[in-house]
Amino acid sequence: MFCPYCGAQNEDAANTCKECQKPLPKPEEERKEKEKPVYNPPPVRPFQPGSPGSEYVFAAPVNYSSGYVYQPASTVGVAQSDSIALARLGAYIIDSIITGVISLVVVVIPLVFWVTSFVSRYYSDLEATCNTSRDTVACDNLLENIMVEKGELWGFLGVVGGFGLLATLLCLAYSVYFTARGATPGKKVFGIKVVRQDGSTPGFGAALLRQTVGYFISSTVFMLGFLWAVFDKYGQGWHDKLAKTYVVKA
Repeated sequence: MFCPYCGAQNEDAANTCKECQKPLPKPEEERKEKEKPVYNPPPVRPFQPGSPGSEYVFAAPVNYSSGYVYQPASTVGVAQSDSIALARLGAYIIDSIITGVISLVVVVIPLVFWVTSFVSRYYSDLEATCNTSRDTVACDNLLENIMVEKGELWGFLGVVGGFGLLATLLCLAYSVYFTARGATPGKKVFGIKVVRQDGSTPGFGAALLRQTVGYFISSTVFMLGFLWAVFDKYGQGWHDKLAKTYVVKA
């Protein structure tokens, strides 16, 4: 038997080591010690995330709104750039030329026909009385008689007023129709359009409000309502604010 302390060899029946004098284990106890089963505990499994005892926990679910709220595009509701301000001015000039041509055709042409008819009917009287500048009183009396007593003044006012109103309505229809669809021809040329906050086209109601009451308000106080769009945070004139519209790049 070998001493478990110093390693010296001893007799099997010895109780103490002859070298270190320490007690030697009995053969029966040594046998039992060798035969004693070795216990190996199973490996500890880490806690799963979210389970009790884990250092990782799942966050509580967040209640999100079920409704989808449209966020305006980056071009909507942002500061007005100089390029868009100049584009709006250019679009206004082009649209003014178009509406001017409409007014010219609707008002001036009927007025020319009326003047031609007036002269042909009273040419002889006018030629005899107003051909010279000697008797201006007689000429004035003749014109007064023709215009007032013969009712030609009402015919003249009817042509100017009636066709002028028609021209105004046509120009308004032009601006409302195209604005309701997003852009007038002038705005299309310069690559801009009119939209709502959600990016959709204004529609007839907003376009009518913008082009009538809105334009009237913006034109007061030296056109300040139109100039307001240059300095406004969202690039809106007074007419845009009233109709809740924006002018953005197309």
